[in-house]
Amino acid sequence: MYNYGSQAYRQYHEARWAAFFDRLGWKYTALDSRGDGPSFALLFQNPVDVMVAGGWSFDALALVSKHVGHVDRNRDLLLVGRAPLLTDDGVVLGKLDEGTTKPSVGSSWDDAPLIDCTGCGEPSFYHTVGSFHCRVNLCHDGDHYLGGVDVADMRKHWHVASRMASMSEVK
Repeated sequence: MYNYGSQAYRQYHEARWAAFFDRLGWKYTALDSRGDGPSFALLFQNPVDVMVAGGWSFDALALVSKHVGHVDRNRDLLLVGRAPLLTDDGVVLGKLDEGTTKPSVGSSWDDAPLIDCTGCGEPSFYHTVGSFHCRVNLCHDGDHYLGGVDVADMRKHWHVASRMASMSEVK
């Protein structure tokens, strides 16, 4: 069990993602303590549910995403693993499924790159194939690139979040 902030988390990975969201300045609420639904809701203008598949590597998320049910089809669902994919070119948080109220549409899982939005200046992410807008403040620039991210800075945020979560373990 991990106590981070005022919340108890079952897994280290959940506490680490909560600490990372704090480092990014994102407001969120913990949702599921049983482990069979989304772990968080990111409290953006349009909330985004986050499911932590903590034991999974980033490559495995593509396979896992095909089997994840999404209860609230009015919200996007971000599926994250044990860590974001940090490369020299950028940061990908996980796989994003755009919510839809039309069951016949199915799901549309694709990468969710982390960006510094050029519209609002906030760290955000978008869906690489679907609706190409900033998830934090709904900025949209006509399907052009919304901005890069300082990878070294994000590595530092992840490292600090990892330390914060590991110190929260209840023994």
